[in-house]
Amino acid sequence: AGGFGGALIDSLLGATLQERRWCPACERECETDPHRCGTATVPRRGLRGLNNDAVNFAATLSGAGLAAAVWFALPGVR
Repeated sequence: AGGFGGALIDSLLGATLQERRWCPACERECETDPHRCGTATVPRRGLRGLNNDAVNFAATLSGAGLAAAVWFALPGVR
């Protein structure tokens, strides 16, 4: 349950809130500033600062929280 919940949160946050940037030189969407080509990128969508590492951290915490909730909610599990 924790793994499934964490993966679901990861997908939802990544698709909706994760910061995406645009490289005008390569004409590609990316996650970094500057892009690996060295060009400064511009924000395109998402929350500033919510990069892939932050999304993974939030998903891991959510999955762990869900697993803990299941552990404490189901008396037969312990």
